[in-house]
Amino acid sequence: MTAETTSDLWSFRAQARVVRTSGPFARHFVRHAARQPYRRGLPVHGETSGIRVKARIRAALYDAVINLFLDGYTELAGHPLRRETGPLMIRLNRLISAFDDAYERGLTAGGSLRFGAVFAEARVQERLDVLVGFFGQHPERFAVRDFLMARISSQYHRYVKITTAPPASRSFQEDLESAVLDSGGFAECFAHVVAILHGARACERTTEQFGHVGILAKLADDVVDFWDDLAAGRINLLASLIREHPDEYQQLTVTAPQQRRTGIGWWRATCPASFERFTALVSEHKAAVLAPSLSLACDIMLVQVRQGAPMLRGAPAGIRV
Repeated sequence: MTAETTSDLWSFRAQARVVRTSGPFARHFVRHAARQPYRRGLPVHGETSGIRVKARIRAALYDAVINLFLDGYTELAGHPLRRETGPLMIRLNRLISAFDDAYERGLTAGGSLRFGAVFAEARVQERLDVLVGFFGQHPERFAVRDFLMARISSQYHRYVKITTAPPASRSFQEDLESAVLDSGGFAECFAHVVAILHGARACERTTEQFGHVGILAKLADDVVDFWDDLAAGRINLLASLIREHPDEYQQLTVTAPQQRRTGIGWWRATCPASFERFTALVSEHKAAVLAPSLSLACDIMLVQVRQGAPMLRGAPAGIRV
């Protein structure tokens, strides 16, 4: 796909192109909604049929994006994937999502953020048991465990240091670094784990593109969740950029009580300089994604920004779409 300029990233033409090229995503969605191939054996939450239907649709949207990720890995690595790769990655993602939620609760409540304390929470352990049970006797489980623990050991302390600093004391570059460690790092880990499952090592070209997808996912999420993040004091890259423009931040704080869902036109009118920088950042990461299926995944994740509403909740921060 050709790279878009910042001027047409949010245009009708860009939206029309997504519609024209979204066939693979639509096919994946239908398959996952009808058959749930990645989620067989997982518990189904919801007490009423209506809730179960909505949950199934959300799960199908999420799984269809994961399917695109796996398609993108195949395009970059040049070899097919084992049938159990999708179900295993869903279980790994559910574990990371539970850890992310536990971390956010500890951060908000002032609890311990030691890795061991967060990892010991009941929900995290429950999903760990599900993952371990699915891994069964696969010999790759030890290599996956060792890789993830090495990654955590090298990056977790820095991530905690950034996220526990008061928002006013953090620079945009520090907030961006947290996104590289968290969202970008999660997507890179996704590629590494898929490679390990197939007895291979992910090449730099593959992990770099996955990292860009992860950061773009964070950027998209930060527009949709802007007001909730602002109220909770969570790191939000759009908010961080706006803070560097005091006049725009002042206008934003005046408007905040009345705004909960905002479109592209509103952002351009209220925070023109900040949103232009934000758009340039989105364009930069999107242009670096060359694998067709990963590029389509980026387009799908940006749909929610154009709509001003989330497509899905409950995904890990790296691929919350």
